[in-house]
Amino acid sequence: HRDLHSFPTRRSSDLVGTTTLFYIDREQKAARLELKEEAYLLLDTLQISLQDPLYRLDSDFLRDFMGALKDNQSFLTSGSVYDAQGRLVANLENDYDDVIFSVNADPVGQKLAQTSSTILEWRGNQMLAGRSISVGGQSFGAIQIGLSTRALSQKLTDVRNRGLGIIALSPDRKSTRLNSSH
Repeated sequence: HRDLHSFPTRRSSDLVGTTTLFYIDREQKAARLELKEEAYLLLDTLQISLQDPLYRLDSDFLRDFMGALKDNQSFLTSGSVYDAQGRLVANLENDYDDVIFSVNADPVGQKLAQTSSTILEWRGNQMLAGRSISVGGQSFGAIQIGLSTRALSQKLTDVRNRGLGIIALSPDRKSTRLNSSH
């Protein structure tokens, strides 16, 4: 007798749960897409800003630029500029007291300098995005940035918690608990 009364409420709770999972998945995809679009926009801007200095290998400008980027963009977790051979020229992490140019090519820099497409990689709490900087099909180097996914993670946690709250407060869920206690 108890099972017949709880069947509709269980189905309703299952429906709320499934809808919540669908909503979380949709929000996750939308947030990832938004982060990708931010990466593409920032890479487009950096490509335009760094074409001439990279062509001239103006390391002072590139380092100053990356330093200014570091100071003004708190959502960036990393950033590197490579020459055409993939050697590191400037990045967000260095203060450049001693380093002028990397002697050896960096595998990431080489890969980015040789590709014509944007490369995206999700790694831990960041999304890495990079591409070649080229004019007329000739690569002068590459740029790679890391964007923090903390805001994305927090947004998804909030969505999940709201969904769980809806399930917990569902009238069907309450009546199921009341029915099962009798």
